[in-house]
Amino acid sequence: MEEIIEIEKMNFDYKIEFIDFATKLLLTLIFSFVSSYSFRRYSQGLNRSINLSTNSITLSLIICVIIAVVKSSLALSLGLVGALSVVRFRNAVKDPNELLLYFSSIAIGISIGADQYLAAGMFSLSLLGFNMFNYKLTKKNVADSSSVLLIKTEREIDFSLLNNKIKKILKREFKLISMTNSEDYTEICFEIYDLNENELISIKELRKSLKISVLELIPSVY
Repeated sequence: MEEIIEIEKMNFDYKIEFIDFATKLLLTLIFSFVSSYSFRRYSQGLNRSINLSTNSITLSLIICVIIAVVKSSLALSLGLVGALSVVRFRNAVKDPNELLLYFSSIAIGISIGADQYLAAGMFSLSLLGFNMFNYKLTKKNVADSSSVLLIKTEREIDFSLLNNKIKKILKREFKLISMTNSEDYTEICFEIYDLNENELISIKELRKSLKISVLELIPSVY
């Protein structure tokens, strides 16, 4: 009975102050940009697109707004639970770094939305330091064992030309895993071994020269 009385006394008309809300958004932009930059600059994968970084920053802003709005209102919190219960995600995440970036963005948004500015700042700086250290530590060998090179184009590609260019870059054994041709796109997967930094740069340059729309390096365990 006492719990019911306490709930009834809670403020359901909580209003956010403009300066406080603007500060939250500004700090979210700064810390999420640092987090996004650390993954984009020092990630070992090939998926370093600007769209991914923009999406991660936007995700942090969305989470921050949600937490800031619902944290002092039981009614809104219950409504949020009901809304999220119908959300479904169907697209598989191919790059583990992409998943880490999204979870980092969520963590930053929650921290700032809950007024834990110090935690968000220390977390984003820790990510930057760790990713930088890990990049330098593993710089010589991007793929320690085997990885899958995913190539996708919106038009038919000359497979012989592509194969010869990769041979010229790697100068060692690699194998074709699959090749899918359809009316809308062509998708080719290669398995490659012990890719170093110079080879990674050369393979990335194929994206422009052969007009490849998607070029990703995926750890074989995934």
